[in-house]
Amino acid sequence: AFIAGVASRTFTFHLRILKAVVVQRTCQIACYITNESRPLRGANSFEK
Repeated sequence: AFIAGVASRTFTFHLRILKAVVVQRTCQIACYITNESRPLRGANSFEK
């Protein structure tokens, strides 16, 4: 039971890190796409 508890806690911890990395990467890609397409749509269309 002890080993299973430690393993599940470690798994949860790694899962949280993985989720944070994925979210951060997704935001970076979204920001990159937004910045790349901004001149086409106009500078202030993103804020509306």
